[in-house]
Amino acid sequence: MDVEHTESISGNAVVSDSVVSGNPGVCEDIEQLAQEVYRRQLGSVALFFLEAHRPLRGMFYQLLIVSTPLFVPFFGAGKVESLLRIMEDDASLEKLIRRIEELSSS
Repeated sequence: MDVEHTESISGNAVVSDSVVSGNPGVCEDIEQLAQEVYRRQLGSVALFFLEAHRPLRGMFYQLLIVSTPLFVPFFGAGKVESLLRIMEDDASLEKLIRRIEELSSS
């Protein structure tokens, strides 16, 4: 598996981590989603939901793949693809949780 180092800069915040080369946009997706959660002041709700459902991530990922045609008309293909990239592996979900915690604590 090829691994590359990527960074995403948003304002003063930097999300930096190694990502699998098959998933290059995940850092940008995490930053955008975390900023949106913070902007809407849903940090604690999002953290509770993500932490409580972390063991079910794989099942939710598969369910989202199957349900993509239902969600695309409401949320757009870009947002659904972004969520799929984040939910694809545990490391991405952990990065999202850490980023929301950082934004909520500042």
